[in-house]
Amino acid sequence: MILTDANIKINDRFEFPERLTLDEFLQKKEKTSAIYLLHAVLVHSGDNHGGHYVVYINPKGDGKWCKFDDDVVSRCTKPEAIDHNFGGQDDDLTVRHCTNAYMLVYIRESDMNEILEPVCEKDIPDSLTARLNEERKLEALKRKERTEAHLYMNVHVLTEDNFCGHQGNDLFDTEKVNYRGFKVKKTTTLAEYMEIIAENLKYPVQQIRPWPFHCRQNQTFRPTVLDLEADFSKQVSELSEQENPWVIFVETLPPESGKQELPPFDKDSDVLLFLKLYDPRTKSISYVGHLYVPISAKASK
Repeated sequence: MILTDANIKINDRFEFPERLTLDEFLQKKEKTSAIYLLHAVLVHSGDNHGGHYVVYINPKGDGKWCKFDDDVVSRCTKPEAIDHNFGGQDDDLTVRHCTNAYMLVYIRESDMNEILEPVCEKDIPDSLTARLNEERKLEALKRKERTEAHLYMNVHVLTEDNFCGHQGNDLFDTEKVNYRGFKVKKTTTLAEYMEIIAENLKYPVQQIRPWPFHCRQNQTFRPTVLDLEADFSKQVSELSEQENPWVIFVETLPPESGKQELPPFDKDSDVLLFLKLYDPRTKSISYVGHLYVPISAKASK
């Protein structure tokens, strides 16, 4: 074996008894014998660079052992808890073991009943009880969410703020954009959902307009129009065409416009344009805004 200037795990065989008598090591004789019973064995598998820990516990001191391996608890034999964790290697030198006991817990036999007495509710700190109750509530909530997941859908909302600063193609980067996320029931109507968005964005309903985004064949995202009058009572699951998450751009009325509501949009004769400005000096793109124009309009106008 070549030794290098590095830490290594020493795995020499070390046998430890289930019953340990220490009377001969006491300076003064005590009322009870210094006999200790093995209660727990902490075992490490691996080397000094990493590995896995398992603990074997004799909960009641009656020789019935349990194995705690992460969140899996199982019964095990006494040899598995003790003999198999002495470390060392077999006579076959080609086989090297990397598992051995790292820490032993013994309990004095005379104190066994006191230390291992059943835990009462009064023994548990209030802080721990509160923590356990909170964990139970969270677990119950997660189970409910898993059970009802099919009843909900996610909606990702974009505003013009999400378009500012984007330097690539399209209006935003799907990998970097910071959506506003909403989880809504699939049976929610468009009218109900617009109330939710309006409350979140702090705008009156008449000052917002949703534009669903769809991914085209060339992998670009473009908004499509909703017929608000016809679609108001439709469910979001129907309008999203089962897309989950459903990405929408929410147009808002500029505060400086002086108007009380967004101008009407005719889906048959109008088109929504998004404008960007390219600066050749800085080689940067700035988002300018959007506007409605008649579909028959010419650039010269």
